[in-house]
Order: sequence, then structure tokens, then C-alpha cells
Amino acid sequence: FEQASACFEEVCESATEIGEALYYLAVLAERQGDDEAATRLYAQAVDSDPENLVPPRDWPEKAVRKIFSEVIEELPPLLGQWMSQIEFVISELPSDDELQRDGGRVSPLVLCMFEGGEPCSPSGEDAAAWLGSRPTTVHVFRRNLGKCALDDYELHHELLEAVLWELMEFLGLGEDHLEQLGLGPRVTEDPLDL
Repeated sequence: FEQASACFEEVCESATEIGEALYYLAVLAERQGDDEAATRLYAQAVDSDPENLVPPRDWPEKAVRKIFSEVIEELPPLLGQWMSQIEFVISELPSDDELQRDGGRVSPLVLCMFEGGEPCSPSGEDAAAWLGSRPTTVHVFRRNLGKCALDDYELHHELLEAVLWELMEFLGLGEDHLEQLGLGPRVTEDPLDL
């Protein structure tokens, strides 16, 4: 955190018009539990670049649960049933341990993560057989959702994309598999690719 903060502070000193560096300083402050500094830095970032940055929204847990339920209902029946059997947990932010998954390559801005179970690879033509393994828990990170979803429509869209991305990764699915499951080519790139 100290090294990353020093890098972003250097950018802020040399290029004051770059709000994105302030924004990432806010993310780092938030990760370190300094909510006061995070709030101040988010505000400065937005003031610096109001066309591209917005202050994070504080999504109530009830709203996140409602939209997540809508996302699950929207999935084709086979996937909806699969997802409905996974425990759903809302957390504020991902833990440091969760960010170490995949060798520490998980973005601190991740929206959703599957936990438990054994990831697998699809084989054969039977789409139902691809869903033989399932995670035990799906974690959704409320404060990260607030950084990318400013209204119900965006929250729905971001949750759907995050769930589909995790599902593809966990099950080893490609776009052709999604089409066979009734989703079509919806996820084309990592939504966390910054």
C-alpha cells in the first residue's frame, strides 16, 4: 500500500489535472480503513475530472439483494437453478486474503467472487453436465458496486456482468458454451481490466 500510494502521490504532484490518480489514492485509503481520507480523496478526484469520475454511491444491502435476485431470475433456468443453490453474501470490500486469489492478481475493485468448490472445465455436449461443480459462496462487494453503479440499471448490469464473468472463470466456459446455455455472447472482456 505504501509503495502504491507513493507512486500515485508522485503522479498527483506532477500532473494535478489527473483525477484518476486521486481516485486510486482514495481506493488505497479505503483499503487501509481510512474512510475519512478516502471520502476526501474521492471528492477531490471528482472535482478534478467531473466528466469521467463520479463519487461512489452507498448502495444499501437491501437494494443489492433485490437486484441480485433479479439477475438470478434473468438467467436461463439451468443457470438460475445452479446459482440459486449458492450462498449469497454481501461484504463491504474484499479481504486481503480474497485479493490473493490467482497469485494476487485480483483487482481491489472486484465486484463479485466465487468461493469454495472445485473449478472445472467443460467437456462433452451436455450443458447440464458442465454445472456439476459449484462454489459454496458468491461474495458481492457493496462498496465496490458503489464505484461503478450509480442507478438501478447500472447496478443490474454490473452485477450480471460480474456474475457471468465469475461463472465463466469457475466453470472454464467460453462464449460458445454460454450460447449453448442460452446466454449468447454477452461477456467479451474482463470487466475489471483497468
